[in-house]
Amino acid sequence: MTNESQNDIIVAGATPPGKSALAIVRVSGPGCIAVVSNMIPALRKLEQGSSRKILYGFAVDGDDRAIDEITVIPYIAPASYTAEEMVEIICHGGFMSSRTIIDRLLECGARLAEPGEFTKRAFVNGRISLSQTEAVIAAIEAKSELALKAAARNLKGELYEKIDSIRTEIRDILTLIEAEIDFSDEEIEKTPLQKIASSLVDQFQVATAILKSYDFGRGLNQGYRLAIVGRANVGKSSLLNALLQKDRAIVTEIPGTTRDTLTEWIEIGGFPILLTDTAGLRESGDPVEMIGQARTRGEIENSDLILFMIDGSTGITDEDREIYNLISDRPTLVVANKADLGFSTGLNISVQFPGSEVVAISALKGSGLGELEEKIGRALSLDDFNLDTAILATERQYRSMQAVCETLAEALEEIENGATEEVLAAFLREALDHLGELVGETTTEDILNAIFARFCVGK
Repeated sequence: MTNESQNDIIVAGATPPGKSALAIVRVSGPGCIAVVSNMIPALRKLEQGSSRKILYGFAVDGDDRAIDEITVIPYIAPASYTAEEMVEIICHGGFMSSRTIIDRLLECGARLAEPGEFTKRAFVNGRISLSQTEAVIAAIEAKSELALKAAARNLKGELYEKIDSIRTEIRDILTLIEAEIDFSDEEIEKTPLQKIASSLVDQFQVATAILKSYDFGRGLNQGYRLAIVGRANVGKSSLLNALLQKDRAIVTEIPGTTRDTLTEWIEIGGFPILLTDTAGLRESGDPVEMIGQARTRGEIENSDLILFMIDGSTGITDEDREIYNLISDRPTLVVANKADLGFSTGLNISVQFPGSEVVAISALKGSGLGELEEKIGRALSLDDFNLDTAILATERQYRSMQAVCETLAEALEEIENGATEEVLAAFLREALDHLGELVGETTTEDILNAIFARFCVGK
């Protein structure tokens, strides 16, 4: 983001352009109500106490000719999204109404907002923390209802409260240590190091639990990647269609029908799952099919779980074993398809592929899919998720909390080794710095700009 003045009046559409019943134009900045009143006469006689009340009227051009019939909501600082004076104009949808209103406001002295600038002002003005800011992104990008609920909890400030509780405890311990350092020449009773260590252990355990939550936070926000892998014509595309409950992939009896990866989102246990149908791995001289197989190998490397599919009706082939050897170092669930045709005698899947869970299905008939989803959930530990847990939603948050845990672990080790109070105080200050980074109090401008650049204009 550029270094525009915080006192600028900014304007942007808060809804996507296009055919719709309504559109919203958002304006924020000191004095913006007076600026907007040049276009909306209904605001010129705003009564005291009318903040956050819907007013009806017309937006007009410079010659007082009507532009559109609108409703408008004025906000008096700090009772607004940005914690500053703000106006939201609700006009007719479509391309022209909101665009014309924005152009008129630019003529009146506003400027176009940059991506995420409204939310950045809310952060700068202290209305939300940086973790709440990232929760806004998570809510916008949520791919499942559970992801939305988790984002809402962080947006309410639950992660911030957990972090702030750790900070308060560590700050209290540091204050105690620093007081003892300052009055070391006087005869005062010092707090035993083991008592300090006990308090730090408690905070370390809380911090570690929050750190572990990132596995779920990443899954909720980015989704888990699952690749359906196997030799040609075992039913991989049929399984994709069955899980999607629609015909997304072309299914034929001709081997090699799928020549490229095909991805779709599904939901299992409330978590978004990016499911990829891959090209069958086999010997082929077809250059297009070879490219598809190379992409299959890339999906294998990047997936959280491999659904290794075999044709149970024909038995396990040498080709199956070769493919399994390629994926044996990855988390794998063996899916034996075509159960409706009856499985080959002496299949012994668990013996052939030791260490992997097995589930029998019929992608054609839809049998076994419920069990498959349950085993996918268990393989990804989705059953362990608790919505009441404070969740780290981004890698930035994870890195900061990881640094907190490492610093507290080092502090506890120093206590065991008989550390001086000065050394222990240095570790605690470092932990507080990392916690400050997590909530945005000591975060660099580059990191802030990277976060807000992910927002759309108008948010």
